[in-house]
Amino acid sequence: RWSGVSGRGRIGLERVVPWHPGSPRLYELEARLLDPEGKTVDRVQTYLGLRAVETRDGRFWLNGEPFVQRLVLDQGYFPGGLLTAPDDDSLRRDIELAKSLGFNGARKHQKVEDPRWLYWADRLGFLVWDEMPSFQAYSPRAEERLAAEWADV
Repeated sequence: RWSGVSGRGRIGLERVVPWHPGSPRLYELEARLLDPEGKTVDRVQTYLGLRAVETRDGRFWLNGEPFVQRLVLDQGYFPGGLLTAPDDDSLRRDIELAKSLGFNGARKHQKVEDPRWLYWADRLGFLVWDEMPSFQAYSPRAEERLAAEWADV
């Protein structure tokens, strides 16, 4: 739980190379929390990709250019584990196989995907169109649970 002062920071990049399926440029990022004396008390390392997505004239645009999405409907099933991949290599291979068939992304259907799969999608240049799960029958309890799940993701 966080309490205290919030802050903002800036990332300075001289020349941004946008993320694209053909060249999935990612930037490494480290954020540090400093005490009043400037000593690091906590840090996190992650990565990010920068890109622009829009629709214009009824078309999908990526980084200022029209882009054709060739998405496979991926429900995330794995042999022996149903919705759970047996290991990290299986997640990577799943994307590599889709790419070898000519797809440049996946529509993830009614599933909150494993963050490791999303990691490989970022690294391998694979678009993700994610559909959040929804409830089958409306009730106030179903609405509360769905809102909590969406906030958690």
